[in-house]
Amino acid sequence: VILLHGCSGPDRLHMAAWAESLNGWGYNAVVLNSLSPRGVYQVCSQPFSAVSPEQRSVDAHDTAKWVIQQPWATDKVGIVGFSHGAMAAVAATAKSYVERNYGKQVISAAVAFYPACDNNLAIDKPANPIQFHVAGRDTWSPPSPCKDLAKSWGVLDTFYWYDNATHGFDLPYHTLGNPDANGIRHRIDFDAEYTALAKKRTKEFFDKHLR
Repeated sequence: VILLHGCSGPDRLHMAAWAESLNGWGYNAVVLNSLSPRGVYQVCSQPFSAVSPEQRSVDAHDTAKWVIQQPWATDKVGIVGFSHGAMAAVAATAKSYVERNYGKQVISAAVAFYPACDNNLAIDKPANPIQFHVAGRDTWSPPSPCKDLAKSWGVLDTFYWYDNATHGFDLPYHTLGNPDANGIRHRIDFDAEYTALAKKRTKEFFDKHLR
């Protein structure tokens, strides 16, 4: 399972917590850094120009092909994206993006936590199973467009809305995020209950599609 970080790059505590969970479920965890190898250290203020979600979806696909070649891997690879990384997970699932960038899909399942959803993709089709986790109090990535996208894609059965959660509700701390494109710093509040529930649902989803 490949982990796709948010707009600030890989957060050590966040990635470690998810890697530990995935290992406990019996999966290898691969943390993909799409920023610093490009000389970029945050894309919160330039989410579509510095390193775009579509670029990162190509990174995920290339990494999935590398994973499959490793002696410890099987031929099924999942991805979990967070915020900007979740936008990449959605792009890696959109059939038109897959056909344009990769030709053949090698990602078996994707999970997207609090992405900003592009409803231009509503006319598209998903190239693989996808699960959404959105936050009802998210001021950074409004959840309603993701619900509309999930409905258009026919995946409302794997769409989860957490009413009182904020953006980054599974990050193990409380903080203000890096400024977005409008210079606004949005609230991030850890919620242990929502995180446990979201991880439970993620595990069930991966057990269904990756085992």
